[in-house]
Parts: sequence; C-alpha cells; structure tokens
Amino acid sequence: MASLEFLATELLLNIVQYVETPEEFTTINRSEEQPSLKNLSLTCRRLRAICFPLLFRSVKLPLENGHSRRSIKELLCFIRENALERTVESMGLAMGPQWNGGKVGLDLKKFLWEISVKSLSIRQYRTHLGLREKSARWPYFLAALERLRLEEVDDDNDLKMLLLKQCPIRLLHVNDGSFRSLYEEDDNYFLGRAEHGPGIASFKPSVFPNLTTVVYHAAWPPYNRFGSFLEFVSKLPAIKVLEVKLMGDEDLELDLKRKAYKLPPDAVRFREVVSAYQILAWRVGTMGSLQLLVIRDHRIPYHGETDPPQSFAEGPLGTYQRQKDAQT
Repeated sequence: MASLEFLATELLLNIVQYVETPEEFTTINRSEEQPSLKNLSLTCRRLRAICFPLLFRSVKLPLENGHSRRSIKELLCFIRENALERTVESMGLAMGPQWNGGKVGLDLKKFLWEISVKSLSIRQYRTHLGLREKSARWPYFLAALERLRLEEVDDDNDLKMLLLKQCPIRLLHVNDGSFRSLYEEDDNYFLGRAEHGPGIASFKPSVFPNLTTVVYHAAWPPYNRFGSFLEFVSKLPAIKVLEVKLMGDEDLELDLKRKAYKLPPDAVRFREVVSAYQILAWRVGTMGSLQLLVIRDHRIPYHGETDPPQSFAEGPLGTYQRQKDAQT
C-alpha cells in the first residue's frame, strides 16, 4: 500500500481540500477552527507546506483601542511575507470599544482592498459609538466582496467607512443577537438603542445593487426594530430570498399559559414575535422581486396565530414560495 508521502503533490492537494471545508463566513467568537487541517499540517514537512496556505483561507483581526493600526500592519506583513494575498478569502473583524481611536479606518479599508477579501464578518459591542470620519470620498472600493455578516452591529458609522459608496455583496447575514433581557426588570443593557434597527438598515438600499439574499437571525427582537430592518430590505432592488429566525431556537418549550390573570414572560415575548410576523407578512407582499421566504423558527406563527403572506404558497420546512400567478 502506498503511503501519503509517495503521492504526487497534485493528489495530496486534492485530498487536503476535503479535510476541512471552508465556511461561508469567519466565525469570530469560536476559539479553535480547522482542527483537522491543523493536525494534518503537523505530521510532516511536506504536508505542512501543502496545508499551510489553506489554514489561512479564514483570518481573524482583533481591533482594540490603541492597537488597531499595529494589528493591521502586523497581519498585512504576515500575509505578504507568506504570499497569502490570493489565499485569504474570509476575514473576521472583532471591533472592540473605541477601536478607531487613532483614525485608522482608511488603513483598514486599504488592507481589505489589498487582499481582495470575498467574505467579511464584523462583530461589535452593542454600546459601541464609533469615531466619525468623513469617508464618502475614500478610495479602495472593495470590488471582490461577495458576502457580509454582521453580529450585533448597531452603529452604522464603521460600516459606512468600509462599504460606501457602493457595495457589491450578494449575501447579507445579520445576526442581531438576543433581546431577551428587554422583557426582564431593571434592564440597562441596551440603553434605549434596541428600538432602532441594525446599523445596516440606515443605508440607502441603492448601495447594494447586487444583493439577492438576506438572512436575519435574532432572539426576541422588538417588532418595530425588526420592522425598520424589513423596510430597508423591501427597497433592495434585487432581493430574491429572505430568511428569518426571530426566537433564537428558544421556541420549543414556551410557557404561554396565563397564570393568576398575568401573562408569563414567554407569552409576552411570543406576542411581540407574532406582531413581527404580521409585519413580515405585509412587507414581503410589497417586495415584487422576492421569490422565496424561509422561516427558521420551530414554532411558526403562520400556523394559527396570524395570517401567512398572501401570494406565497407554503412548502416544506418553513419555506414560502411566491406563486407564479401572483407575478403576472
């Protein structure tokens, strides 16, 4: 039986490609990624040389106050020294509080432009208030960017620095986080910001002429926050697929029974979500280009609590397809 070390380099490269399938986005919060590929790269020098570039298809960049410029410079030097410019496909930005204290927004955009990143993930703190920079005339258009994932990004300033004046993405994934504490006493976490939509919703939809697929996941968002995001989505010129999850996988064991003339917290949260689904049903009816609505919640309010969207027929697994006669 032939050993791996005797195989041609082309065959080894094909085999290694199947060890780890790259994800669509860089997962910022996960501590360890690609363990199988890392372990394989440690077996011998030849496999290390083959695996090394693939280990950096997905890269994270932490940005902290006072250290952002150095972090960008060090990562860029590493990429250049190892000829990884054409290897990096997905980038994850972890933006700490006041990360842009030294006005490094232009440096960051130039860096992303230089490596021609295709997939970008951005994670922020809810209470983050970015340093305002006049970025509308900045160069370095991110022409290669195809996918954008936003995790709890309420502020629009950092997004404008990177995306204006036009953004070519085809997929937008918004992970809006959990709003469960809004329904609990003495909540100070959101500081009145929860009612506003995600930062991306403040953009003009015309900035995204190629955006065809939008994914919105959250746990118990206020219906007016979700509604402002849907208003943005409804005006996208090329939207075809919309996917939503509003209960964050917490809807399997809801306690909705009234107790002592008082609604339990689950019932209050669920009532808010039903209102959000009513807004969703109305909004998708106004999106002439939308072809498919996908519901990822386990308990779908359209099954008894409120009416489903008109001109859409329900299919398997929470899918709603636009009826052909509704388009004529």
